[in-house]
Amino acid sequence: MRRTQITTEFDLPDEIPIDEVHTLDQLTGRFQTIKDGVPELVKNAKDQYARIGLKDRSDRQIVIVANTKTKRLAVLDFAGAGKADFLRWRTWSDRKASQSDVSDEIEGGHGNGGKSFMVRGSSESAYIDSSVEGKRTRMGFDNEDPSSKYKPGYGMQGGVRIDELADGTPDQTLAVILKEFGATTASLPAPVQACFTRRKTYTFVGVLGLRDWDGRQKQTIKRLASEIPQIIADHGQAALSVVTCEVWVVLDGKLLTKTPIATTLPESYPGFEDLKIPVPSELTDPITEESISTGAGAVAEKYLLLRTSRKNLRMTEDLKARNVIRIWNRRNNVATWSVPALGQLPNTAAFVHGELRVPALEGEHLADAHRSSLADTPLTRALEMWTREQVNTLAQRLLEAQMAHRRPEDREKANRALSGLRELMRKYLEPQSFRGEDEGAGAGGATGDEPGTRKKRDHPGFGERIDEIVLEPNKESIALAVGTSIPIVVRCYEIQPDGKRKPVKSVPMNLVGTSLLRWDKTEEVLTALAEGKSLIRVVAAGVQSNEVTVETVACSAVDVLAPSEPLLQGQRVRILSVFHASHGHRDDLFIEATIDEPDVAIIGRHGFLTAGKRQGIATLRVRYGSDPSQHAVARIEIGPNRVPEKGQGGQSGSSIPDILFCGETAPGMDDYPKEQRSHGGGLDYPTIIEEPQFPHVVWINPDSKESKRVRQSRGGPSGISKISTQSFIHFVALKCFDILKRLRVRQEIGDRTITEPQFCQLAAQAEMDCAPFIDAAYELSEQLLAGKEEANQA
Repeated sequence: MRRTQITTEFDLPDEIPIDEVHTLDQLTGRFQTIKDGVPELVKNAKDQYARIGLKDRSDRQIVIVANTKTKRLAVLDFAGAGKADFLRWRTWSDRKASQSDVSDEIEGGHGNGGKSFMVRGSSESAYIDSSVEGKRTRMGFDNEDPSSKYKPGYGMQGGVRIDELADGTPDQTLAVILKEFGATTASLPAPVQACFTRRKTYTFVGVLGLRDWDGRQKQTIKRLASEIPQIIADHGQAALSVVTCEVWVVLDGKLLTKTPIATTLPESYPGFEDLKIPVPSELTDPITEESISTGAGAVAEKYLLLRTSRKNLRMTEDLKARNVIRIWNRRNNVATWSVPALGQLPNTAAFVHGELRVPALEGEHLADAHRSSLADTPLTRALEMWTREQVNTLAQRLLEAQMAHRRPEDREKANRALSGLRELMRKYLEPQSFRGEDEGAGAGGATGDEPGTRKKRDHPGFGERIDEIVLEPNKESIALAVGTSIPIVVRCYEIQPDGKRKPVKSVPMNLVGTSLLRWDKTEEVLTALAEGKSLIRVVAAGVQSNEVTVETVACSAVDVLAPSEPLLQGQRVRILSVFHASHGHRDDLFIEATIDEPDVAIIGRHGFLTAGKRQGIATLRVRYGSDPSQHAVARIEIGPNRVPEKGQGGQSGSSIPDILFCGETAPGMDDYPKEQRSHGGGLDYPTIIEEPQFPHVVWINPDSKESKRVRQSRGGPSGISKISTQSFIHFVALKCFDILKRLRVRQEIGDRTITEPQFCQLAAQAEMDCAPFIDAAYELSEQLLAGKEEANQA
């Protein structure tokens, strides 16, 4: 019988139904304070200088003008904004706001930051006023009228719209505006006055009625205002602005700083000083392999200066702007290399920043007339490769320092104790201990169990003998772009008499059939060297795996189709990458992809991205060739909302997540690059870490501030003890107790919605029910540390 196809048609509206104000409230909340709003305005001024091609620092003057009496603040620059700039500026969430095709120096994202502060940071009104080429325009927001919120409108003067009005005297116009903020042209620093005289144009962004200062006492406002230079110096969003522009502050008509604001360097990583490395007179071009002169210049003017940071610079939007190498010729900052963009580096590269100074970087070595980036020349390629090597060396040293107190034998002892504690926790997650057997709690019965009971999960353990090797399970072929590297999945098993398989780990193996490929045992990645097809297999302990066909495809570009809407925290989506191959486009290749901000998201070789538990921008880089520059960049926004957590009741209630020390490898993450299979931890994270990127793992951070305090009591010469000491493992047992209480509460809640008092009551009950765990955990950990493998784990 032929089936009738049913189609559905829709009468669609002309516009998307959306609560615009509520949506913008969600997007703009983080920019309502001076601390986060003013750096955005300063950055916008720097970006406009870049758009019009002004590069010399002396031509890039920016002034923050504030008045504590009238509670007003403004940012003044001399780039000028024309009609087209205003039309672009008025659009919220403009996908073309960054105009990265104009200048790589432009840091704009969606064009929301400055406008957000003008709305959320002001209780009266805010505007942008500019005079350029004899024409003046003003546009802004009326923040006193709730019905006008977020609506940009032209300013009015005597009933006339200020929309390219004739302005033959911009100096007089600016003087009138400055007077409204308690300042004069004469109160501006001399370099600023000279710049205005040369440029004869200005852009003035004024914010009236600062919410930050509402309801504050006069002395408090003055103190807060005096901190503005330090805010700008410390804020990551203003980092490049301070380096490439001269930024000043005029407060209540007086110049607050005698010199331009200077960047405050992050506190160095303990034990690491600034590293000044002379640039060799000759370097090798990685493409032609020819020796290239690096030009004239003594050691004092031709060098790479690498610095470290105590904090992970990729952690927040404020700090990640500092995880860069700024490039200077003899006088100017001519480009910036993002450290993650240099190529695959250890995670500790997130603690590195610095500057490269080479006088020869002029003329042909600059990408365009704006001198905003470096051109692809033998010298720039050689410098980039050499800089990457130096950063990699320093990152490796940082990694060794982080692992100095984690010798393999200490890690093994600590991991053995942690594994035992995890198994002990199972006893306290039996459902009958929650509601009692009379309620028939639990999800038993599926295989004949009594109601209210639960079968203990079968743990096969690890085998020692290799009987079977499976290469790329369920795949007969894979494909990747030439020049890219991907992890391959290899699983070794010991076959039991009953037919069950025990996984075997840490197996030395060889890959056979790699004439077009390179297998890196250390990094556990396969690299495509040339175009073609290869038939590969794995050999270990005399056992051979199945064969898999590997197709390597030469590509000229890749398009990364990133979602246009913000993702939810914890959301998992497929990011499609379309490669430009000689025989057409391919979207079936495994990808080599990295995220600059590993705490914001992670992505595997199939392109599945998992958003973390933090709002921000994930900078995704997908490679299509061997050169570090051969990659496409996509910026994916992670919004403020989270994916609803699944209930922990029912059959999942007694499931214990893997509990691992930071730095260990999370299981089941073969599809991800090696550096994404673990959480680095560190001083800036809590002791217990739960992240959506690792849905089945709870991390114990041995380098948290709390952990470090415990480990400092018996630290030896370095001041920090090993992670396998009895005192620290007892501390870990207490952390496992905290995790256990969380699991108990989640199991009890299940999919229900409860009130805060109910949650507190459940947490208190869980603490009392699980209290015996502490004594049992102490006893068990002591036995395990003593090497008694037969320790009771009941």
